[in-house]
Amino acid sequence: MVAAILLLVGLRPGPATIERIEYRGWTNCVRLSSEAMEVVVVPQVGRIMRICKPTGPNLLWENPELDGSSAPRGADWTNYGGDKLWPAPQARWAWPPPKELDGSPYKARIEGGKVVLVSPPSRLGIQFTRLISLSGSHLTVENLMRNVSKSGVEWSIWQVAQLNRPQGIRASAKPSFEFPRGWRPYPGVNMPPNVILEGKEHFEARHHPSESYKIAANGRPFRLVGVWPSGTELSMQALFMPKGVHPDGDAPMQIFSNPEPNAYMEAELTGPIVKLKAGAVTKTTIVFTLFEK
Repeated sequence: MVAAILLLVGLRPGPATIERIEYRGWTNCVRLSSEAMEVVVVPQVGRIMRICKPTGPNLLWENPELDGSSAPRGADWTNYGGDKLWPAPQARWAWPPPKELDGSPYKARIEGGKVVLVSPPSRLGIQFTRLISLSGSHLTVENLMRNVSKSGVEWSIWQVAQLNRPQGIRASAKPSFEFPRGWRPYPGVNMPPNVILEGKEHFEARHHPSESYKIAANGRPFRLVGVWPSGTELSMQALFMPKGVHPDGDAPMQIFSNPEPNAYMEAELTGPIVKLKAGAVTKTTIVFTLFEK
């Protein structure tokens, strides 16, 4: 299926270069680079911190106050930015996220043309592994969630990409009973005016400079596209998800907008909630594609 996507886009995938680098004060980072795309993985904070065209600006938001740092002891949560994994539904762990999964150092190795990123075991009984590979303008991220406890667990894989100052995020609009307009605000969210631009097949959630908001959508394909005024677009699409019911009222796609001064938007894809026996694994595969108009 990846080959089909590459054919449709009309690009020939070139071999990616993988190298160890220092990045913004963090050591032992890994850079993947092709003729069309550059990606930086920072194991010290357990995430992808950079996606861009070569020499171009980072399309992922980074917290400039945290360059080179580790999560401070006693902090409830440290927002580094980038692209990360959480377990869902959030209501089962409330706040903050499990520190083992968000902000703690991950183990990293390079294997078979992929960067393998492995989280510490978490207090929720799960462990994440991410296999990250680059081909041309396509970044493939295979997310594995393993039950490392001695009893059954029930979770979803939730991938969160914080986009740096986009104009908005576009998604398919396919109305249903649960999503009459193809999308819906989260309960209790006060929607700012004029932030959703609606079309026949798609809608675009625009960034608001002074108010935050969050919406959910379930249109197919499960694809969110960050758009920038320059014409750059970064697509985030589920290439594989197991069948089942997604968290938060069967919402596989979620969009969050954060106001100034940290002007980012989150493109979020959640897999279905899966029951895992001890030692069992579930998986999602997400492909980022970079377009330049």
